[in-house]
Amino acid sequence: MTHSHDLIPLRFAAVLVAAIVLLAFMVPAEGQTSLPRVLVWESTVKGDENLSLRWPVALAHRSAQEIVVADSHAPQLLFFSDSGVTWTPRGTLPLESAPVDIAADGDRYVVSLRGNPRLIAVEGDKHQVRRLALPDGVIPGSLATLPGGGVLVHDLNSGSVFSLSQQGSVKEIAEDVGTDLGDLAASAAGGFVATFPASGQVRRFDATGQETGRWPVPPAPPVPAWPVGIILAPSGEMVVADRHGHRLVVLDSTGHVEGIGSRAGWTSGLLRHPSRLDRLPDGRIVVVDQSNGRLQVFKPIDNGNEP
Repeated sequence: MTHSHDLIPLRFAAVLVAAIVLLAFMVPAEGQTSLPRVLVWESTVKGDENLSLRWPVALAHRSAQEIVVADSHAPQLLFFSDSGVTWTPRGTLPLESAPVDIAADGDRYVVSLRGNPRLIAVEGDKHQVRRLALPDGVIPGSLATLPGGGVLVHDLNSGSVFSLSQQGSVKEIAEDVGTDLGDLAASAAGGFVATFPASGQVRRFDATGQETGRWPVPPAPPVPAWPVGIILAPSGEMVVADRHGHRLVVLDSTGHVEGIGSRAGWTSGLLRHPSRLDRLPDGRIVVVDQSNGRLQVFKPIDNGNEP
C-alpha cells in the first residue's frame, strides 16, 4: 500500500524536472544574449478570401512590383502585385505536382516539381508553361537565379549542382556537394553559398565548385539551428532562414553573425517554420512563413535601433 507521504519526494522530483526543462527554454546559450536585432517587420502578405496561401514553400520575383509564391497545398503558383499600400493577389496557376522551389530567370520563372515533369518554365505575362530537359537521373531540388541569366539546380539524386542556361544547356559546376543541401544562392563572382540544415552550417563554393569556407549558424536554445533558406546581397551579406529557431540570422561576407530578425510566434512580424527568402530590389526581405500560411516582409533596422 502506498501512503500519501511516500508520494511527496516523487512530486518534488517532478516539479524539479519541470523547472529544469523550463529554464532550458528560457536561458539562452552562452554568447547568444548579445545578438542584436538587425531586421524589423514591415508587412504581412496573406491573400484574401478568394486567393489564400495554405502551405507556401518558396517564392521569387521578376520585378519590384511582383511576387510569385509556390504553394504545395493545391498545388499552384500564386501571383501578387504591389499596389503601393499592400501586396494584392491577382491570380493563380495550377501545377501538375507539388512544387519544391522557384527561381526567376529573365522573363520567366523556373519551378522544380516533385512529380513529372520535374522542371518547368513559366514564361511571360501569359504564364505559358514549358517543360525543361535535364540530364538523365537528375532530380531537381533547390534553385537559384544566376546574376547573368540562367539558374542553378541542385540535384537531389547525386548532390551535384548544375547551371541551366536560358537556351537550355546544362553544365555541372560542382560535383557531389551533398544531398543534404537545403538551399543555395548564386554570387556575382560565379560561385554560390548553400545551407546544410543537419549540420547547421552555411558553406561557400567558388566558380570551380571548390568549397572555400563554412560557418556554423548559432543555435536558438534549446534547439540547434536548422538553416533551410538563404539569400545573398551584392555586398556578400547573407540572410538565413532558421526553420527550427523560427527566425532569420544575418551573416556578413566572412560568415560573422551580425544579428537576428524576428522570433517564434503567430502574430504579425513573428515566424513559425520559415522556409525560403527573397530580396527585393529595394533591399526588403520577403520570407515564406510556412506554418503561419503567409509571407512576412522585413527591412534593415536604421541605425541599429530596435523597432
